[in-house]
Amino acid sequence: MSGTFQLKNRDELKRRMLEVFRDQISVLSDDFREIFADDMVTAFQNRLLILTKIQSEKLTKKKD
Repeated sequence: MSGTFQLKNRDELKRRMLEVFRDQISVLSDDFREIFADDMVTAFQNRLLILTKIQSEKLTKKKD
């Protein structure tokens, strides 16, 4: 797994975040909605990388 999502995948995730949270973020300006979606995708990406690393370390320890 690479350290970052491909731009196409990242854009798709941002679009879906905007769709899922449409009602909750409707009071925000377009700029803030875009910031929100970008932050959510970045947080998701970082969490996924951390969990993948932890899982990899646990599997490595089991083999030792």
